[in-house]
Amino acid sequence: VSTQSTWAEDILEESAEVSMFAEAFGEMVANGYGNKIVDALKNKRKADVMEAEETAKRQKIEEEATPVDEPPKTKTIVEVIEVANSQYLEAFQYFDIGPRPTGNIRRDALEGIIYSLGLDISEREVEDLLSCVGLPRNELAVLPPSLPYQKLAVNRSVSSREIPIEEAEAEEGNAEAAPEQPTITTNLADIEA
Repeated sequence: VSTQSTWAEDILEESAEVSMFAEAFGEMVANGYGNKIVDALKNKRKADVMEAEETAKRQKIEEEATPVDEPPKTKTIVEVIEVANSQYLEAFQYFDIGPRPTGNIRRDALEGIIYSLGLDISEREVEDLLSCVGLPRNELAVLPPSLPYQKLAVNRSVSSREIPIEEAEAEEGNAEAAPEQPTITTNLADIEA
């Protein structure tokens, strides 16, 4: 009888160890993905600030550079390149729990993820992070607001260049023949990681 009880205790002990390891591993993965989500939110806030500054600079230059009497000799072409960041997308998909991924993550879930990381971040900073991605606190909402996280998983870079008006008209003629499609490329370094 003593060998059977020892055997049963060994199995219980092993299953408890496996369970503890699985729980620790799950917490480690959730912590890693949570940090990537916080990085995505911070990068979005920085990108918004930089884009606003760039737009203000561009408008100021245009106002100063263009005299009223003289027609412009160049035209500014703005190019937007979008690169999918698979690490951010994977992090959001990890927390998109359910029978089918929805592509959205609720505000309260994001708030819980941020607080569960144990970062030294105030409630005001969390509020700023969430409001910069379009998730302001709304106590009166019937349904909690949610974020389509694919927008955060795409890094946008905007570049502008000056070209003579003759070349700009030629490019516009080519653009009318073939409608412009948004460019989304995948960073291979993110996939391999």
